[in-house]
Formats: sequence, structure tokens, C-alpha cells
Amino acid sequence: MVLRLVAAEKDPVEFPYLDPPDRGHLSAAIDVLTRLGCIRDRGDGSGLGLSNAGRLFNELPFDPRNCSFVLEGLTVHDIGPLCVKVAALRSAPGAVFFFGKKDDKDGKNAAEADLARRAASFDSDLLFEVNAYVCPNACDVIANTR
Repeated sequence: MVLRLVAAEKDPVEFPYLDPPDRGHLSAAIDVLTRLGCIRDRGDGSGLGLSNAGRLFNELPFDPRNCSFVLEGLTVHDIGPLCVKVAALRSAPGAVFFFGKKDDKDGKNAAEADLARRAASFDSDLLFEVNAYVCPNACDVIANTR
């Protein structure tokens, strides 16, 4: 929402929301978008503006974090198509990653804890998910859309 407002040249802090977001959440969203390189202060007192990455991310069908993941996968790691698939899996309505049988809560919790432990060795949870997508049997990950 913040990225779209900045793209429309609206101030996300002063925008007249019907149901205003929490100021802390709004500030955190602005911080994330700034760190991702999507928005920046225009420097002329007119507020926030989009960077080239922000203009691109505003056109892509993913949230900014997944857009950044796809862009880095394409430009830095040469795995763009794979990153698009992982981002699509993460973004699909109702998409979840689950572990074990749906009704096995203890097994699911144990598998999630084990996966989190192994994911700690990766620089990014998204890079770990790429690895999980590439070798699901090794990572014990099953993707399910419902």
C-alpha cells in the first residue's frame, strides 16, 4: 500500500485513510521500502519518491520483498526463473508450506523447528526456500496450495 501511494505521489503518513494504519506499522513499511531501495526522500522537501527499483516493483505482481528477491536472483545469482517460481508459491492466495501430515500437529511442529534450525545457516529465508524448492526431499518440504 505504501509503495502504491508513493507511486501516486501521495504522502503515506498524511494520506486520509478510511481506517488509518498503526503509525508504527506505517513507519516500519517505509523503513523496509527504503532499505529495499524502492523509495527515497526526494531531497527537495516534497516528500518521498520512487527509485528505479520502486517503479519496477510497483509493476510486478509480488510484494516488494519478493520483488527484491526475484531481482537479486536474476541479476546477482542468475536464478531468476527459479526465484519467480518461489515468489509465486509464497504469494499465491492460500499458499502455505507445511511439514508432515496436516493433522499431525506434533510432527509438524518438530519438522518446522528442524527446518528453522537448518535455515539459520542461510543468509536469507528466501534463499533457503529456493533450496527447499530445488531439493524438496532433502529439505523435507512439501508445498501445498490449500
